[in-house]
Amino acid sequence: SALQGPQGTLFGRNATGGAIMVQTLDPSMTDTIGHVAVSYSRYNDTQLQGYFSTPITDKLAVNIAASQRRSNNYIKNSNGQNTAELRNYTLSAKVRWEASDDLTISLKGETFRNTDGRALAFTMERYTLAKLLNPAAVVETRDNRTSSGYPVRDYVYQHTYMGKIEYNLGFAKLASL
Repeated sequence: SALQGPQGTLFGRNATGGAIMVQTLDPSMTDTIGHVAVSYSRYNDTQLQGYFSTPITDKLAVNIAASQRRSNNYIKNSNGQNTAELRNYTLSAKVRWEASDDLTISLKGETFRNTDGRALAFTMERYTLAKLLNPAAVVETRDNRTSSGYPVRDYVYQHTYMGKIEYNLGFAKLASL
């Protein structure tokens, strides 16, 4: 369905399509649960993911989620060396406190790191990152190769903190994010 109404007024002046809210799993107040997933694929691409949730008391619970991915990548320079390795991880923790039958407070922290130079490493005809950095660079024309003679990396670090208070009024639920 089409969006209707003043999205900028509701969600901020630059929000043309409204707000996107990502809701993660709440810690389990009754069970200790967890899972781990590991995968391996071409180019030494390894992925590890895990999740753990447990109640601490009958009113307080915590969960922890983590993931890591590492890959040698498939983009090599003209000497055959990897130039755009992929390294990223995410770690998050959430605490949920049911202070009363009507009041619940949740706090979450997350840290994320991504090192990925794949988008910067590709060679494009007539215009390459290598030529821009070094006009004397040899232009590589083979598939999955770059003219860049050194590793290209793009680092992103992000730390996110969130708090949520929910209060049940009986006829409606009031929430503050």
